[in-house]
Amino acid sequence: MKPAGPMELLKEAKKLYSSSRLAVLSTHSKKLEGFPFGSIVGYALDYNDQILILISALAQHTQNLLANPKASLLVGDWNQEAPQVGCRLTMMGQIMPATDVDGGEYFQKFPETKEWAKLDFSFFRFEMEKALYVGGFGRILDLKGEDFLHSSKI
Repeated sequence: MKPAGPMELLKEAKKLYSSSRLAVLSTHSKKLEGFPFGSIVGYALDYNDQILILISALAQHTQNLLANPKASLLVGDWNQEAPQVGCRLTMMGQIMPATDVDGGEYFQKFPETKEWAKLDFSFFRFEMEKALYVGGFGRILDLKGEDFLHSSKI
């Protein structure tokens, strides 16, 4: 079997990125300093293909992000019998409040959340700094976030 080239891996990674609905969000715990805090969030892509999440002001992950915006998001093909051999994309960057969002992209993907935005929920945008795609054994692509989002040349 011929090894996958970088462009093939990039195409796979972008397909996973754009087709996924859920991500594992890892933030820096405010309550237990030095420990990561993991949760599940729904996400949609905005007009620049950046991730948007809608989260409650009361949620622990939101409090963590307001104290330290550095975070990681993990998406994957969890429908595998052995998930550790399936494809996955780990992204690292900063998650900041997004005041310029009307929610259109997000509400299309998650219509049930439209009412949440009337409560204490706000949009946050993920600013990717690094992306690591694992497409199976020995199929790895490590990129700067800017190259992942905007480059057709790697």
